[in-house]
Amino acid sequence: MGDFRHPRIFPAAVSTLRIPAGFPWRRPTFVVGALLAAFAYRDLLLFEPRRAIPDPLERMLFEPADTTPALIVAFALWLLWRRRERWRALPAGPGPLVLTLPLLAAGAAILVWARLTEAHDLLVFSLLAAALGVASIWKGAAGIRLLLLPVLFLLFALPLPPAFANGLIFRFQLWTAEIVGRLLYLFAMPARVVGETILRSDFTFSVVEGCSGLRSVVTLSMLAVLMVDLFRRHGLHAALLVLAAPFVAFALNAVRAIALIANPLSTLAEVHIAQGVAILLCGLIALYALDGVLARLIPPRAASPAAPVARVPVVRGLGVATLVFLCALAGLSALVAPWISRDPVPLGLAYRFAHPIGGWLATPLESDRLFLGSVTFRDSVFLRYQRDGDSVDLFLGIGDRGQRFLSPLSRKTERLGSGWIIEERARTSLGAGEPEVDALIERSPTRRVLVYHWVDGSAGPLPEALRSLLALDATPWAQLRDPLVVRLATEIGGLGAEDRQRAEARLRRFLSDVRSDLDKLLRDMDHFSTHTRRKGFS
Repeated sequence: MGDFRHPRIFPAAVSTLRIPAGFPWRRPTFVVGALLAAFAYRDLLLFEPRRAIPDPLERMLFEPADTTPALIVAFALWLLWRRRERWRALPAGPGPLVLTLPLLAAGAAILVWARLTEAHDLLVFSLLAAALGVASIWKGAAGIRLLLLPVLFLLFALPLPPAFANGLIFRFQLWTAEIVGRLLYLFAMPARVVGETILRSDFTFSVVEGCSGLRSVVTLSMLAVLMVDLFRRHGLHAALLVLAAPFVAFALNAVRAIALIANPLSTLAEVHIAQGVAILLCGLIALYALDGVLARLIPPRAASPAAPVARVPVVRGLGVATLVFLCALAGLSALVAPWISRDPVPLGLAYRFAHPIGGWLATPLESDRLFLGSVTFRDSVFLRYQRDGDSVDLFLGIGDRGQRFLSPLSRKTERLGSGWIIEERARTSLGAGEPEVDALIERSPTRRVLVYHWVDGSAGPLPEALRSLLALDATPWAQLRDPLVVRLATEIGGLGAEDRQRAEARLRRFLSDVRSDLDKLLRDMDHFSTHTRRKGFS
């Protein structure tokens, strides 16, 4: 039979009626699944490791070890949305069980661990594994490959372990001070760099943690990944652009530090924030220019002809399996109760060490809190002891393993404050059966001192960082005692060997007198930790 449809009503381009693909339950299933996922990972969306800077915009720009999980999740969802057509074109069908089940199990297990330890940042790993597992349910290995970049982008929401972050931040401070000092010399503004401090005849500028540049490096690296995906860069072009982002960010941060020095209004919060936003925009412009240069130097990969995107029939059982898994995650997030611990007993360091010790009279000193920055203690004391014309400075700082995003471990605790450099470093023993400690010669523009420094109750920054990353100190398997940082310092009268020997003898005499008080402090810390830091189920 012929086709008797009127051409004006039924044009030739639409010769047949199209029936919408998919099932009526497809959109409700997606909405329900999204709500279940949002409920299961609600703590990640609201997570903030700490709020050292009260203003949210300033914290986003300058807090060196902070993260913004909600914003990063939004960017990851944007990356997913850009892949929607390619996702629809993939053939539907679950991947092998040996691939799918471990991913789903890992997602659920990490979520349970994060709930037990209240380590909400670890939900990033759970979400990563769960998302790849769901991708395998629907599209198999091809779906995992397609979603790998959006899912791995979530790692930007993971904060650095504090023991590692403290060392990295301080290193960035020193690098920034060094490059700023060199740039000032090039601009005919000679300055002297002492540690993280820049000295000139008319001012002293300290590179604080917010000016270290670490946050700029992380932010611009994240934006470089988004730019690579937006412009569909691949291979060497994409790798060079992402690798260049940290160097561009660090160089521009040095420029911002010079602007802070040159601008007398930089102390105002509004000006400080405006400078941070301007530097970030300059970083984006620099990356965009570099992308254009790379596009000219590196020929783009020949694009294969785009295949027509066809809607693949949806298997009803896949949606049911996904909803069952998401329901399980939501249920676990609601039912799993965290382990709880009692608050640590105050140790009263100021009271313990304020009295005369072996004839040494104590005078309180102020710690350089601006210099210490993110290096924190639950209790600390800084005292100067004097006897018969001799003087020794004692610093004690106790960490708190209950505060997972704070750590007392840092090279900063070796120094008396801002503007000190280490001339010499060695290891020395304090006596038979005693562990070795760091013996350092430190110098400031006006003083030169001998320092003994050690940390009692800690295996070192790397093991502490691993324990913090896994939240082991929020479990029944936590290390019992908090770390104790000890620093002794005394003046070196001159540059001769005899001056140093007298300083060493002075430190050892004082340590012999204060040893009993230190031992009693350690015994009390062991006792209180054993009886008050036990874990249980809430």
